[in-house]
Amino acid sequence: MPTPNIFRFATKELSQDAVICWLVACAREADGTLGECGRSFVRALVKHGPHGDQGQCDVTDVGPPQRQREGIDVYFRATIDGRRVTFVIEDKTDTEMHSDQLKRYSDSVRQDDEHEDGFCLVYYKTGYVYDDERDEVKNAGYRVFDAEDMQRFLAGHAGRGEHEILRQYREHIDGILSERREQLLRWDRSHAFVQYEFMRGLRAALLARCEEWATGLGEEIPILRGANRSGDPWTQYWFCDALGWRIDGSQPLRLRVFTPDAGKRFAGWNADTWNMWTETFQRLLGACSLTEAQVTRGCTARAHS
Repeated sequence: MPTPNIFRFATKELSQDAVICWLVACAREADGTLGECGRSFVRALVKHGPHGDQGQCDVTDVGPPQRQREGIDVYFRATIDGRRVTFVIEDKTDTEMHSDQLKRYSDSVRQDDEHEDGFCLVYYKTGYVYDDERDEVKNAGYRVFDAEDMQRFLAGHAGRGEHEILRQYREHIDGILSERREQLLRWDRSHAFVQYEFMRGLRAALLARCEEWATGLGEEIPILRGANRSGDPWTQYWFCDALGWRIDGSQPLRLRVFTPDAGKRFAGWNADTWNMWTETFQRLLGACSLTEAQVTRGCTARAHS
């Protein structure tokens, strides 16, 4: 019978903090394979830091990892190719940053460690990372280290001689990503990231196949997201001033029409204009490879993928 995986039960951010601190401590204290594994982890963080891909950079003089130093999840120092670098790791599972915390942490260490040669600011998250979230992380001077990055690092140290903690955490990360893929394949709209991934694909299809709608538009138009009063997620993409796609909880995908004087416009629509609207919807539907359209007179048209 296989040993139960401790990370089935240790699912909170503090458990991830512990894994990160353990890896840093291995880089500092352990010998042999485990010590090299720890230094490899520090290299992986540097790769996602301000100095880019450092390859096989020299990691020495790793300081003790500190938890919750001035609110920072994990803080430590190390010498990278002869340069003294301060590491700041903000750790998340499924939540997002708040209260301008990334800037506060960055300002704090830059003031305290002003004589350091460099700073490596990392945003580690095992949950789904949205595009706008990535942009906010980047604007704060951090780089994302996500579940896929951790999976690649752990895979490089799998196999014979793998430490039990590493094996169990690797299987935990593999499980997170496997479940995410299954939720996408099931088109499980109860998960916000599933709605978001679908809307990203829809936006790409619109911009690629509907040139007249894409004129003057592009990737800079954000996909909006949130939760309604019942707590169900919603996602929408307005690709012009009056038309936008929206997914709301378990409701089917909808193409919504909105203008400031929408009531007046729709009140004056006759059969010809409604047919034109219906044809427009059907054309957009086909461009995005969607089927099972249902168009109802009013401000909303629905479609199932």
